[in-house]
Amino acid sequence: MNQHSLSAAFVAGLVVTTLCSIPDGALAAAKSASKSALAVACESQYQRTRPAPKVVDKVLQAHARWLEDRESADGRRANLCRTDLRQLRLTTASLERANLEGAILKGANLRSANLVQAHLKGADLSQAILDDANLEGADLRKGLLAKAHLNRISADEAAFYGANLQGAFFREALLERAHFEDADLQLADLSGASLLDGYFYGANLSKANLTDADLAGTDLRRTNLRQATLRRANLQGALLDSATLDGTSLVEADLESAYLDDASLVQADLHEASLRGA
Repeated sequence: MNQHSLSAAFVAGLVVTTLCSIPDGALAAAKSASKSALAVACESQYQRTRPAPKVVDKVLQAHARWLEDRESADGRRANLCRTDLRQLRLTTASLERANLEGAILKGANLRSANLVQAHLKGADLSQAILDDANLEGADLRKGLLAKAHLNRISADEAAFYGANLQGAFFREALLERAHFEDADLQLADLSGASLLDGYFYGANLSKANLTDADLAGTDLRRTNLRQATLRRANLQGALLDSATLDGTSLVEADLESAYLDDASLVQADLHEASLRGA
């Protein structure tokens, strides 16, 4: 073996020895920390500040130009991650694809705003007004929306994974194919909402109002629907396997071809409900 080969072998052995000397836990932690750092990165110049309304208006104007022409010299995507925007009036604002991750929008007025595919992961929208807003494809994972007003919103395919939606209002909302896995919807009002083919696996819907809601084909497996109101709800073909429906009102509900394997229906009210093929 020549000198070059010996040197290469020595270096390779040194690298392996060094890596092996690092505890597995430390390596895993380093990888996890690296991923976390990437996940929570926020480069907004306004993070952890409360910019004046005029400043926010300028950001939105530049965002509007960016939406019209991505090559515009004076256009820029709105980056308001982790920014304090509480109580701000943003009615009819154009925030499509805006970065609002971790933003504080508590009590903000976003009525009729355009939030299509907006990034709102981890944002605080508690008590915010979003009636008639467009949230199609928006990312609201782990968001705080307790007592938020989302009546008549369009939010098809929006992501509410693990979000806190306690006491939120979704009356007559369009939420087809939306994701609510592991979300907390206790006492939420979803009366008249369209939830076709939605995903609620493991969600908490106890005492929620789903009167006249359309849940056909919806995945409600392992959901908590204790004392919820599903009066006249359409549950045709819905997946309710292992769901808890104790004390739930299913009066006049349509459960045709619904799946109820291992579901608990203790003291549930099924008066005049349709169970054909269930």
